[in-house]
Amino acid sequence: LVDSQGRVVGINTQIFGDKFQGISFAVPSADARFVFEQIIEKGEVRRGYLGVSLHTGDARYPNRSVRDSIAKVAVSKMKGALVVDVPSPSSAAGRAGVRRFDQIVEWDGHEVEHEQHLFALIGRTSPDSEIAVKIIRDGRPIELQIQVGDREQDIRQ
Repeated sequence: LVDSQGRVVGINTQIFGDKFQGISFAVPSADARFVFEQIIEKGEVRRGYLGVSLHTGDARYPNRSVRDSIAKVAVSKMKGALVVDVPSPSSAAGRAGVRRFDQIVEWDGHEVEHEQHLFALIGRTSPDSEIAVKIIRDGRPIELQIQVGDREQDIRQ
């Protein structure tokens, strides 16, 4: 997939419609490069894993409490990603002390824009890396050191 200036911006993956007309889907070129470099360097793709559930702002999931409602409003006004659960105390997040309702605002020196941005940052972090994460907990900034998990291994457990 190229833009109007001939630069590669993605790798086409699917096209729905007759005779190549309709909706097309592509993997962004930055994601394809990451995968390519991982395969060349390591022979496989390994992605980092934190082990949290984040607030998505998705209307399909009803609020469970007043505190969730308040958090939803706060998230819509702030940058970062709101942790709504840390399902396993043995996950990277659990071991580092991440808690429910922590707002993750920085990952390894990168300001977190929203939950999808955080997922992308985590996925591009090498498993077993030790990184600094800034959170807001009860209105106070806190810095945690996190040893990043391995997505493939941690999801199977």
